[in-house]
Amino acid sequence: SLPFLKALREFCTRAEIHSVVRPHLGELLRDSPYVDRIIQRKRGVVHGLRLPSEIRRSRYDLVISLSDSPSCLIIAGLSGAKGRVGFRHFPWDAGLNVKEVPEGYHSWHNNLRLLKKLEIPVAQMDYVGLLTLCERRDAEDSMESWWSKIGNHYVVLAPGTSIRRGIKAWEKKKFGELIVLLNMNFGLTPVLVGDDKDREVNQRIIEETKQRDRDR
Repeated sequence: SLPFLKALREFCTRAEIHSVVRPHLGELLRDSPYVDRIIQRKRGVVHGLRLPSEIRRSRYDLVISLSDSPSCLIIAGLSGAKGRVGFRHFPWDAGLNVKEVPEGYHSWHNNLRLLKKLEIPVAQMDYVGLLTLCERRDAEDSMESWWSKIGNHYVVLAPGTSIRRGIKAWEKKKFGELIVLLNMNFGLTPVLVGDDKDREVNQRIIEETKQRDRDR
């Protein structure tokens, strides 16, 4: 959604933009210049019933659903906004008045189609520079100290994937081979990132990398 939000911000320079996201994704937008307010979409029946009312009371001019999930499309459809935009997903898209047909599963590809549908110029085709993370005073270790351990030449890898997209995950041994080659050919220090559910996967990749390094 970041390239989409950048395009929206640059096209609608005077607009106030709010983003509805799951709590664990809010940190990605916390320091973003593209969003003025973050609304948490918490799980649970109570919050699920409360959120559509909150959206409707806010009297938005435009509501865009970048997800084709039934719940997101229903929220957009019931928002009361003049513009209700999203992807076709019958019958959940019934409340939308602007719809785009998704192609495949690549999120940015489909978001790009939605931008073109809305006739909003594409500001950027990649994610470079779209994340702005300020240092947290309550962090266990300062960012400066953390980065000093890595050095100036590194590569960030995120092997984890969602449960729904596990079939798209790359093999652990291929990640191991990639890490070894990146280090040997380019002198890059690998940095594996993820959340708690990715710890086991990342650890297996680390062991795979060590084994491949020993084999060489």
